[in-house]
Amino acid sequence: EFRIEYRIVRPDGGIRHLETHGYLRRDPVGRMVRCVGMERDVTPEKEMKEALRVAEERCELALTGTNDGVWDWDILSGRMYFNERYAEILGYEFLQLAQDDRSWMALVHPDDVAAAMAAREAHVAGRTLLYAAEHRMQVGSGEWKWVLGRGKVVARDTAGQARRMVGTLSDITE
Repeated sequence: EFRIEYRIVRPDGGIRHLETHGYLRRDPVGRMVRCVGMERDVTPEKEMKEALRVAEERCELALTGTNDGVWDWDILSGRMYFNERYAEILGYEFLQLAQDDRSWMALVHPDDVAAAMAAREAHVAGRTLLYAAEHRMQVGSGEWKWVLGRGKVVARDTAGQARRMVGTLSDITE
């Protein structure tokens, strides 16, 4: 079997990416007697991968520029993803933070839990366009830091129930 990728330049100057898959048939003594293959234009896939790479790079640069941490909450399972910057903001090593909803709640200052939860629940229920809450969180040293959590539900089921929410965390202590 073989697989070959190559580019061609069309008469109009456009570049197309082609991919050929095939196999060789040999006779009993090993001479090639037939080559069977299929060629397809993979330009759309190549362009989509490049656009995704550029978008991911742009997003990463924007997050670096704002110095925000990122979180991603699977509402049904309670699992949360926190990126490394999120952990850094709170003074933890990346692997110290449990990747679940309870770990977020455990770090919110007891006096701020009700307001933070009310803001989150209002957004999850669809009563607000975005989630935004200023509250204190406990950092690795045991001190409290003011943060701004922002986010948006990005997936709902057919009944309108929130399934996934993503957002950022900003240090607003100063």
